Amino acid sequence: MEQIKLSKTERLILANQYIILRKLDTHSTAEFDGIIEALINGYPYIYNDYFSYVNDNIDEDIEKKVINVLSMFRSLYSSYQQLAVDDRNSIDESEVVFSGFDGNNETSHYAFTECLINKYDQFNEVKELIKNKKLEDLNSHFPTLPRYNQLLERWFTLKKEGQFSSSENVFLTVDELNYVLGHNF
Repeated sequence: MEQIKLSKTERLILANQYIILRKLDTHSTAEFDGIIEALINGYPYIYNDYFSYVNDNIDEDIEKKVINVLSMFRSLYSSYQQLAVDDRNSIDESEVVFSGFDGNNETSHYAFTECLINKYDQFNEVKELIKNKKLEDLNSHFPTLPRYNQLLERWFTLKKEGQFSSSENVFLTVDELNYVLGHNF
């Protein structure tokens, strides 16, 4: 693990936070006393242990990919729901429902999605899909990025060509849905 270097100011701020925690949680005073001493006296070997559970920042490209995928599926599913019954019957509903990300192989994508949806109440339509049993959970249990990348490429092509507005409330036609899904080439 990379050693974290803290300034005196940062160490003092953290020490003060641990002093407050020590007062609030009297069961862990010995642990808090240790980190407070390490921070005040400048013992990075000791205080670095407390950073071991803090992850590095997620890659910005992963954040963008997740938001683009969720936005695309928002558009696909809402457009599907607005189709006439005959047009809707021509498309398998599961193709326009977000499938999640693989918790084993697409871990960062999955974790960020879980945080967005369950902690920050973004993309609430996904919660509705789970509630209505159209989606089991956010873990697809199989790799989804190859499919999502293909769909995104076609979805962005439509957006670039001005086929539909950048607003997420604009519905796609059945032909546009079929294009994004790769049905009509």
